Amino acid sequence: VDAFKEGLRAQDTAVLFDIGLKVVLPVGLGMIVGVIGVSNLLRWLLHRYKKATLGVLLGLLVGAVVGLWPFQQSVEPQEGMVVKGQAITFATPSSTDASPAEPAWVFLESGEVVEAEDLPTEFFSPTGGKIVGAVGLVVLGLGTTLMIDRVQGGKQ
Repeated sequence: VDAFKEGLRAQDTAVLFDIGLKVVLPVGLGMIVGVIGVSNLLRWLLHRYKKATLGVLLGLLVGAVVGLWPFQQSVEPQEGMVVKGQAITFATPSSTDASPAEPAWVFLESGEVVEAEDLPTEFFSPTGGKIVGAVGLVVLGLGTTLMIDRVQGGKQ
């Protein structure tokens, strides 16, 4: 993508043609086909199995809230911190290929890289302003949805 942007800036047609055909065109077509396919599948499922489909969609939305919950933050790793029962350190991970690895947080015992999702998450109590802001955004989203439904006239 960066090379494509640089090709656009430099107006280099060879780079644009090469990267455009190898990367941008397949990704763009995949996105278009995916959106059309998923929307048609959802329409078909809602027509045939309305309650079950709405239940699954509601479950996905509720499950996504956990990842989007605003009152949490990841804990910055520290030397010697215990993650998954092992101490971690900042070092060059053990590598099986010929290319040298970049320094990263690794487990002391195994030498494997600590993945970001393995690091602990810290929950904190929001201030009154943050709670009001979060509730305000929820109300704004609900109002927007109801307004769109009213403009549409409740058509299905």
